[in-house]
Amino acid sequence: MSPTDDRKLKQGDSVYLDGGGVLQGYNADTCRMSVLGEPEAEHSAVYETVKETQRAMIDVIRPGIPCCEIYKTGRSLYKKEGLGYMVSTRSFGHGVGLNVHEMPDMSLENDEPLQEGMVLSIEPWIIERDGLGVFNYEDMVVVRKNGAELLSEDFS
Repeated sequence: MSPTDDRKLKQGDSVYLDGGGVLQGYNADTCRMSVLGEPEAEHSAVYETVKETQRAMIDVIRPGIPCCEIYKTGRSLYKKEGLGYMVSTRSFGHGVGLNVHEMPDMSLENDEPLQEGMVLSIEPWIIERDGLGVFNYEDMVVVRKNGAELLSEDFS
């Protein structure tokens, strides 16, 4: 459901907010999702898997790692959890800077190596399937010599 739908939200609907801001010409991009009312067990399980997958993807980030390895890390965890059929085939993140979406893409086809100082948005989102809604948990990191530094804050 998008903001232009005339359908009313109801208990059990999943919603996500994707936004950011601009500071001194540089963009931010983050996303959180929730369920209205009490989430079903499946909502909670998929949500936790998305968060764990994102953490695993962030853990492999360091200079020299090809972008496709970030994507492969996320996709393999989703397949292991039986969620492979719900996975985005486009990408699980992107660069952020003067624009909200910049290269490099964290996609299967992109073998560009990460460089120290790159700012990335890591979002292993799951497309809407089975009536559960879209699951997206997005955070920004900067690539440092020894790994990734988290720039966003976890409010969950």
